Amino acid sequence: MEKEVKRIDWIDTAKGIGILLVVIGHVSRNQEIQNFIYSFHMPLFFMISGFLYKHKENFKKNKFKRLIVPYFLFSILWFFYWVLVEKNVRGQDNVSVFGQFINIFLCRGGEENYVYNAVMWFLPCLFVTEIIFDFINTKIKGKLNIYVPVIILFSSFFGYLYPKITTFRLPLCLDIVFTSIVFYYIGYIFKLKEEWISKKVNNKYKKLIISLVAFIIVGVLSQKEQGMNFNNLIFNSYYLLYITAIIGGMGIYFISNVIKLKILNLLSLNSLLIMCIHEPIKRVLMMVFSKVTKISLEIIRNDFLLILISSIMTLCVSLIVIKFFEFIKNHLARRKRLEI
Repeated sequence: MEKEVKRIDWIDTAKGIGILLVVIGHVSRNQEIQNFIYSFHMPLFFMISGFLYKHKENFKKNKFKRLIVPYFLFSILWFFYWVLVEKNVRGQDNVSVFGQFINIFLCRGGEENYVYNAVMWFLPCLFVTEIIFDFINTKIKGKLNIYVPVIILFSSFFGYLYPKITTFRLPLCLDIVFTSIVFYYIGYIFKLKEEWISKKVNNKYKKLIISLVAFIIVGVLSQKEQGMNFNNLIFNSYYLLYITAIIGGMGIYFISNVIKLKILNLLSLNSLLIMCIHEPIKRVLMMVFSKVTKISLEIIRNDFLLILISSIMTLCVSLIVIKFFEFIKNHLARRKRLEI
């Protein structure tokens, strides 16, 4: 029991770090910072999901409720907000309103298909990734266990080559799923080896050193990779795509076994909601921040300290919004119980 709690702790810490990196990556336009973060932060979420994978009854139904219901809810919410408020302010009169609306249901990746909230691609992508992996694991693995790694390897090659062959974006984020399922599988395999790794590296100083070395390696290699981006299918190097993501993921794993911060647990518990709401909140906050300080957005988004301040503000406001709606929800639930 104690071991299971410890495992949950490091996962929560890793998810907290992951969502922090997501926000910083979206605030920043500093190329070096973006290169570093984008080289492993989205693969990290797929690897964590793969690590947590467990086939249960009503697997598809539960995943639909957890991922697709909030996807439609927030996509429609932010779509209408964009149409009514942001579209003209951001100078996007030439963007097709109909095209953006239809894509809510088509779920094609790419920033150009989610101008109202660029991160919404992640939810349908993770859903499709989990459903396909569950099919492979339950329907194919038992009969063709030896071929599963071959399927995953082929998927990795095709995912890398697809954007080099065509610019056509597939529905249901399938063109991203070819790559995301590879990281999901890596997380699943890592779970089988995690106990052995934990026993081999059981000293916190060793874990910190490994993490530091891992991040240094990723920092160097990511500058050569020059801006990997899942949503936009930017994969400049097949080898660096997987090397930096796996090394970065290992760095997060080891450091998450050492540090224990309540704020990271809080971010983890609200990571899905933060993912869905932080982008529009970030845009408003940064515009206000720029007006108040009279510092241009270009400077704010390229200076490390200002990026950090903007990211913290975005996270704080996102958490306040989440807690506010939780309060309203609980208040209405209490009123309903009293009426009964």
